[in-house]
Parts: sequence; C-alpha cells; structure tokens
Amino acid sequence: MAQNDDNQTPGMSQDNRQSPPPPPTHPPSPPRFTVEEEQTRLYRRFNAQGTQLTVRLLSPAEGQDSNPMSHFLDSVTELFDCAIRDVEDSDMVGITISNEVEVKDRAIRISFRRRDQITGDVIWWI
Repeated sequence: MAQNDDNQTPGMSQDNRQSPPPPPTHPPSPPRFTVEEEQTRLYRRFNAQGTQLTVRLLSPAEGQDSNPMSHFLDSVTELFDCAIRDVEDSDMVGITISNEVEVKDRAIRISFRRRDQITGDVIWWI
C-alpha cells in the first residue's frame, strides 16, 4: 500500500491538483493628468541631471469622484507616484505645482527629498 504525502490529497496525484484562482484584476483607472512637455537638463554645479515635466491635470472622468478637492489630491498623488517610479534610491525628487492661467496664485511645492526617504504615501495638509 502506498503512503500519501502530507501535502497530497488521498487518491490525487500531484499533477491533478488545481492551482488557486488568479487574483481579481481591476480595470485601469482613467488618467488624471497628461504630460504636455518633458525636458532634461544637466546641472553642472551639482553634477546632476534633472527632468522637468509639464503636465495638465484632467477633469474627473465619468464615474470618478466629482469632489474637486479629492480629485485634485488623487491627481497629485498619482503624479507623485509617476515621478518616483523609475528613479534610483539616491535620486532627488520634488514637485512644484503652479497655475499658468492665474500666475498670481502661489505655487505649491513639495520639497526635494531623496527617493529612499519617500514612503510612497503623500501626506497632505490642508
């Protein structure tokens, strides 16, 4: 009489086991911003290369939260996630948000930090 392994169901070979179902996938969310321009420049004084993105925040898509403040915060969080996605831990990341139409509005600045000092969760103070 054959012995069963602890990991095997009696009467079933290892090849007949069913694999667990894949995790559910969510449909991709619509973009919250578009990249209008991307510039790369060398900062000789710091021996560093910088990338500047000019983006346009988009209005909420159909079915998205229409609360302007939560939409703005979600958009900036997505922008920040995009900014830190493909950088090294020692790279510096910062964001300045300004309004081209109302130039008298003050800019919103997220100061430069090393990538490894950023948790990925942006905390907002309002």
